[in-house]
Amino acid sequence: MFDAPQLATLRALIERYIPADDVPGGIAAGVDGYLIGFLQGDGVGFLTRYSQALTALENEAQLRHGTAFAGLNGPDADALISALWQNDTRAVWLCDAPATLALIAEHCAEGFYSDPRHGANANAISWTSIGFEERR
Repeated sequence: MFDAPQLATLRALIERYIPADDVPGGIAAGVDGYLIGFLQGDGVGFLTRYSQALTALENEAQLRHGTAFAGLNGPDADALISALWQNDTRAVWLCDAPATLALIAEHCAEGFYSDPRHGANANAISWTSIGFEERR
């Protein structure tokens, strides 16, 4: 599905979108597994777009900072994402950078706040953080 650099970039992007603070972040909540499952199932139509965006994001980090996106510190990664959301690109993007990064952010939020039965929100991390109590 994704090669090793793309997977590392995806995980680093998830951690920038949903960083750990007083609540565990997106990776701890299983958002990466959720996205992979989604892209292998109902979201298979997004797989090419994700792959293109992750490769382009990695290329942006290399061009701007001389290192992998996953190797950037938080402020540098956030500044790069912010620039890309403004369509300030230097690498070749085969998809619309702002729209695709927004789509990935939306999917990350879906995974983080979803019912744990859907493969993310491990131990109802996000629900606990907002005081949500499931009623069945």
